[in-house]
Amino acid sequence: MTTKPIDAVIAWVDGDDPAHAAKRDLYLAGDGRAISASASAASRFSDRGEIYYSIASILKYAPFIRRIFLVTDQQSPYNLQDFAGAGICAPDRIVVIDHTEIFRGYEQYLPTFNSLTIEAMLWRISGLSENFVYLNDDFFINAPLSPSDFVGEDGKVVVYGQVLPNFHHVARLYLKKVLLSALGRKVYPGFRSAQIRSSTLFGLQQFVEVGHSPQSLTKSVFEKFFAEHPDQLAQQLAPRFRTADQFLPAGVSHNFHLSQGTIDVRPFADLYLKPDNLSEEKFDAIRQEQWLFGCIQSLEQFAPQDLKALRDVLAGKFAGFLPASVLDWMREMDSLGSQPDE
Repeated sequence: MTTKPIDAVIAWVDGDDPAHAAKRDLYLAGDGRAISASASAASRFSDRGEIYYSIASILKYAPFIRRIFLVTDQQSPYNLQDFAGAGICAPDRIVVIDHTEIFRGYEQYLPTFNSLTIEAMLWRISGLSENFVYLNDDFFINAPLSPSDFVGEDGKVVVYGQVLPNFHHVARLYLKKVLLSALGRKVYPGFRSAQIRSSTLFGLQQFVEVGHSPQSLTKSVFEKFFAEHPDQLAQQLAPRFRTADQFLPAGVSHNFHLSQGTIDVRPFADLYLKPDNLSEEKFDAIRQEQWLFGCIQSLEQFAPQDLKALRDVLAGKFAGFLPASVLDWMREMDSLGSQPDE
């Protein structure tokens, strides 16, 4: 059978860029709505070079990926062009897409600092493949993949997670929101709650719960759903910072396919790395490709010795797929404790 093209999309931001930080602070100061501290925390926007591991992992372990689209806000990762300059990939393999391109016709919602808003518009990238893979910039592929790891030979979309009943989760979230509102507290915009809200868009009794791993998505599902529900799109785009009332956009695709019986839900396959859970066992899992995917959470909060150890493991793993200039930049950044001037 002929394999259809699959593109990858990565959303990225350099929150340490003074211009971006100033713009973010301006809208934080001027927004009268209650914003959860987690939605505006600096760590949500920080960049410590995680995206380079994400790109290198695609080039090494998913060579069938046609193009890698990086969605940004008037920015570009440092020395990104050196992937092509070093001969690691073709010059047109990595494409930078600005928010203004995917928000064309919806400019009133820019600027946005809300990942759930941005993810709802990724399907509007010009020339994007029908089946595409979405990654947060701190995700990486940890083992060799084939196209059937994202789209099965039977055409079903492959998702890594589980299907759970959602009734008691919906009820719990509603009661929690009522209670916290009564106490004058801000509702935390959690990852699971956003997934559950996605299932309610389709009136389902179940929802697809996913982990911190690449998501296989279908462009036409978003196009059709938002064309039929423009009010849902407008509500999703309105908050400039993440809120508990939003849904996980990936869940639109997942739960649509669940409702149609066109999804293949496989067990969780992600290794989650956090400042408080590193171990030699996890490093071995990376080296030995024991998990399909990995996620590096809050790299800026790692202790210096742990950061160096993880950097060494990943530099070895992706040797030949990371430009020397990027590795030098990482070492300089780590020695300064922040990004060097560009």
